[in-house]
Amino acid sequence: MPVTYVAFDLLWLDGHPLLDRSYEERRERLRELGIDGPSWRTPDHVVGNGAAVLEASLHNGLEGVVAKKLDSPYEPGRRSACWLKIKNVLREDVVVGGWLAGTGKRTDRIGALLVGVEQDGALRYAGRVGTGFTEAELDRLAKVLERRDDSPFADGAVKPPKQSLFVHPTHVAEVEFTEWTRDGIMRHPSYKGLREEAPRSAFLDAGSPVRDGVEVRVGERTLKLTNLDKVLYPSVGFTKRDIIEYLVHVAPALLGHLEGRPLTRVRFPNGVDGKSFFEKQCPSHRPDWVKVAPIELSEKIVEFCVCEELATLVWLGNLAALELHTSLSRAEPIERPTMMVFDLDPGPPATIVECCRVALLLEGMFEGIGLQALAKTSGSKGMQVYVPLNTPSTTYAQTKGFSKVVAETLEAAEPDLVVSRMAKSLRGGKIFIDYSQNDEHKTTVCVYSLRARERPTVSTPITWDEVRACHASGDPQDLVFDAHQVIARVAEHGDLFAPVLSLVQEVPALS
Repeated sequence: MPVTYVAFDLLWLDGHPLLDRSYEERRERLRELGIDGPSWRTPDHVVGNGAAVLEASLHNGLEGVVAKKLDSPYEPGRRSACWLKIKNVLREDVVVGGWLAGTGKRTDRIGALLVGVEQDGALRYAGRVGTGFTEAELDRLAKVLERRDDSPFADGAVKPPKQSLFVHPTHVAEVEFTEWTRDGIMRHPSYKGLREEAPRSAFLDAGSPVRDGVEVRVGERTLKLTNLDKVLYPSVGFTKRDIIEYLVHVAPALLGHLEGRPLTRVRFPNGVDGKSFFEKQCPSHRPDWVKVAPIELSEKIVEFCVCEELATLVWLGNLAALELHTSLSRAEPIERPTMMVFDLDPGPPATIVECCRVALLLEGMFEGIGLQALAKTSGSKGMQVYVPLNTPSTTYAQTKGFSKVVAETLEAAEPDLVVSRMAKSLRGGKIFIDYSQNDEHKTTVCVYSLRARERPTVSTPITWDEVRACHASGDPQDLVFDAHQVIARVAEHGDLFAPVLSLVQEVPALS
């Protein structure tokens, strides 16, 4: 088999090391050598347009790209945030047909799931999935998977291992992987969760047809819903009905975080691929039972919607208000924040993995001064760390002043990882700690809000164990949760973010 030597970096030249030189300079020196021949070559590299290059790699059947900061030195033996391997990933719903016992810490429990895909009326074996599980999820799977003696998989080119334990193929799991092999086996699969069909909301099915829609009863309220079958997330076929169903199922957790707070909505009437607009003023055509809060902004009064009941939440879903952004304070008193937030925004090629490292530094810092913090994903690229306060005397001057000092302290301690200044030119490969969100006139995406991404991802509360696990795995997908998964998480764990609403703490005084 012919072999080609590919040189993509130059570490030594003419008896002198180049490790401390920038990647850009090393690549230029390498290019000048003119290494090109029948069995060796120097591949081109592309500066900028990272998203387009990644997309092109997917269309060409490649695993992904490696993103490198142009000014980065070569750091032998060290995993650097300046170089990131960004893989193309695929997702598939697969049927669980069995499992393999684990080894080491997983002895006597599930080590890997055996999964298949339906093909020509039969279940074709598609491989084993051994990563992506939490310990709690492994315990849950052991309870819900029902054993059977024979294999549910059809005979094929690749068969399950001989030591397989089979289960009834009644559960569907979502799996992320890099590619299909020629034999139809998933390469590098990672478990993302069971596809649990939430019960449909009865009021949607019991609605009465009216012109251009359906009239439904939500509690004591009557409202008209329109275009329920309109697809708002085209890549996955997620409809307005699905959005309303999601809001209904997470309402017990979500409503407490909306209660009393001025609400800014981001609406996508034609779906996430269409035009969108921010909306602060509550629409004049709102039902008379939708609460509003008059807030002075730029010397004029804006009436914000306030969502405190399920009917209002359903009404917002019908408006295609996919993203819900809330103030850190309630409308009364608007000048008193009930929480402090540290918004962690990764500058490419950094990802949420690096955000996890910063979040853990924040957690340790706060723990050292007696403060409890909670984390959630943004549902987009980054995450937020919240410090509950719920002390009536707290002011934004206190929270912004304290959060600024924290951000600057971390930047001084970790200059290669953290930046506290807003200039985008400083953010490459670093985590921007945006303390400026601690402001009376700013909002942050609300926990459990959908995001306008390709899939209906959600700003999801996460445990510190999950933060540590993602940091250890280095896989950003560990902290990506969509609407289906969040419904299941809320059903299992309740509101992981509840302490934000009740825990009483004080902002430490700055000396």
